[in-house]
Amino acid sequence: MAVSVAILWAVIVLILYSIADLFGKRVVIRYGYKHAAAVVGLLSLVPFIVLYIALPQHITTYSIEVSAIAGVFYGIGFLALYKALVTEQTTNTFALTESFKAWLVLFGAFVAGSVLSLGKWGGVGLIFLGSFMVITTENMKINRKFAYALLGFVCWAILWTMMYYAIVNSKSYIPEGFIAAFFATLTAAIAAVTMPDKALEHRKGAAASKSGGSVWHAVVVGIAIGAGSLIFGYLIRDNMLSQGAAIIALTPIVVAIASKKIYLDRLTTVQVAGIAVAVAGALVLAFV
Repeated sequence: MAVSVAILWAVIVLILYSIADLFGKRVVIRYGYKHAAAVVGLLSLVPFIVLYIALPQHITTYSIEVSAIAGVFYGIGFLALYKALVTEQTTNTFALTESFKAWLVLFGAFVAGSVLSLGKWGGVGLIFLGSFMVITTENMKINRKFAYALLGFVCWAILWTMMYYAIVNSKSYIPEGFIAAFFATLTAAIAAVTMPDKALEHRKGAAASKSGGSVWHAVVVGIAIGAGSLIFGYLIRDNMLSQGAAIIALTPIVVAIASKKIYLDRLTTVQVAGIAVAVAGALVLAFV
């Protein structure tokens, strides 16, 4: 029964994260990457506020502190990821989400002292191989602009590692998620105010906004990320994340298919193969 419940919630997370990933680029085009990160972060608070009113939870001082620090990494991750979306395709960028699963596994092995099976090492290797293939150009050179996306996902790996400790410590997940999202918003807002875009970037953004996303795209992306993260925290608290991990790992596939229709993304054969290899690695981590 628990397994079926975990899979059901994982499917919902898959849908929510796929929607957020798919329309994130339109929000970036409209607002610029710094303001987009702040706006999305602010809107992501809504699901946490609503659920906390209906279901208030206790939180320890330790969890408050850890969640706040995790939120800073959350915000930096948003800024870096959305910076990559300014120039890169949605498909390639979000295919790299699998890399942060590998970072989490490596953290468990080298920091938390977890023992990895040969299969899990193979899964990590597949993810990194696939990620490398995704960031190559048609001439098989590395596209350095994807460094921003990789930085973003490393920050998110740190985020969820810290959130794990916060959630386990207090046995709750709603206040932890709210605090992390709040500090992510604050981090992005500070970046938007203290590091304004150059005039040229503003002009490009203004021109692009005419054909970019609407305000509703920002609302949908923010709510989807907030709700997805809310459920993600719930799965962590109830120790059900591993049961639904394989479902959530399919997010890049859903995004790639949809992006082909919406953005007309074009991928090389190597990049397509890279997405498949990275997802295969994530599935290996989930099942082995």
